[in-house]
Amino acid sequence: MMKRRLMLLAAARLIGGQRAGDRPRAAFHYSAVFSAEEARWYSQFEILVTGGILDREQTARLRVAGAKKLTAYEWTSAFYPGDAVSATPDWQSAVARHAADWLIQREAEGGGAAEAGKRALWYDFANPEMINSRVRHLADVLRRERYDGYFFDTPGSEYLPEPVRRQFQKRHPGLDYDVCMGGFFAALRRALPPGAIVFTNQAYRHAGVLLPHADLDLSESCFTATTSAGGTLFRPWHDPLKPWESIRTPFAELIEPALKTFPKVTMIHVNYAAGPPDEIARAVVYSFCCAKLFGHESYLIAPSDAESERNRTYFEALGAPAGDRVEEPGGTVIWRPYDQGTVVVQAGGPPVIVKALGVQLPGGLFRGMVLPKS
Repeated sequence: MMKRRLMLLAAARLIGGQRAGDRPRAAFHYSAVFSAEEARWYSQFEILVTGGILDREQTARLRVAGAKKLTAYEWTSAFYPGDAVSATPDWQSAVARHAADWLIQREAEGGGAAEAGKRALWYDFANPEMINSRVRHLADVLRRERYDGYFFDTPGSEYLPEPVRRQFQKRHPGLDYDVCMGGFFAALRRALPPGAIVFTNQAYRHAGVLLPHADLDLSESCFTATTSAGGTLFRPWHDPLKPWESIRTPFAELIEPALKTFPKVTMIHVNYAAGPPDEIARAVVYSFCCAKLFGHESYLIAPSDAESERNRTYFEALGAPAGDRVEEPGGTVIWRPYDQGTVVVQAGGPPVIVKALGVQLPGGLFRGMVLPKS
């Protein structure tokens, strides 16, 4: 078989283009204002997660550009007092009137999922009145603003500051915070219009109580992440010394078992990158191909260079998986066939000849590749 020369996927070719009616599943952009070019790019995805409910002019701009399903960011467990982005003023006023019962503690607390240097007020999910009132509020806003759903960030007890976690346990001995949060999502699901989207972030960590109520779930930084030096970290497939900082172990131990139990939940993998545009482009394709090894979808966010997120790799028309993923000896090259091509992930390591694919890969690189169907 003739060997194919493989190039970095920053220059990857499309396989047949995007099929009519198909869209990549989800993109994220938290700006309050979208330029015409941004609106065109993000509106190509089936679901666009915005940083909250946008004003109606921006919403109209996205709809005109072709946005199909607009989904608003919502911090699941808390809000910053006085910050209208994290919770609307009318809702904050309602919470203030019932603070003794609706909040775990009346004083704002930093730590947990709160941004560094900021303090938040944390909801008490063991309070039925708070749950019912918040559910009504969220459902009313969704209908009024004609949005299609919510993206709920950082659900789960691990995102609580330690003093808040202790106060919840003291106030509600014998109750499980995550089970109580599951009750909130169950009530929300009943209140939202049919077809409304409930999109969670890492609910697979508490799959039994949170995923029954989700349409989509998300992982963060499983494939790439930004570094303190302003570059991009590419995670290895498997590092026996740091298995939980690799790709294989979190998937095998957490993500895949959760999705096997709840197969109706769609998994989206959000990753991050920084550095030169070519490094960001390589991270886009690495993340895309890593996700496809599991039959999932991805989106990469470049916080300091959103323009570099725009990569046609998302529109590869691969079709359905045509076989299981294959891990080559040595564990640095993994691939999976699809109806219209094969995704290949090279996670460092020495040069490798992949006989089944008829390719020879140089060593030392982290990259993803899409091979057209021969």
